[in-house]
Amino acid sequence: MYIQSVVPAPDASQLLVTVAVRDPLTPPQQQELLTALIQRQGRLRAAVATAITRRKAPSLTFRVVAESDPSLE
Repeated sequence: MYIQSVVPAPDASQLLVTVAVRDPLTPPQQQELLTALIQRQGRLRAAVATAITRRKAPSLTFRVVAESDPSLE
């Protein structure tokens, strides 16, 4: 798994993080991964805040896609 992209959604106060997985996941596996990301959202947001120079760190939203998902092209 790796971060494929991070884009403003709808603006820089909230970011959409697309996480790509090399092998397709079943819906339950995909939900498990999303749950794990959401549970760690605070820690991930703190890491973003450390990496950027902004007064407030943006909130993060996640989506998980298969690496070969044609809708991403």
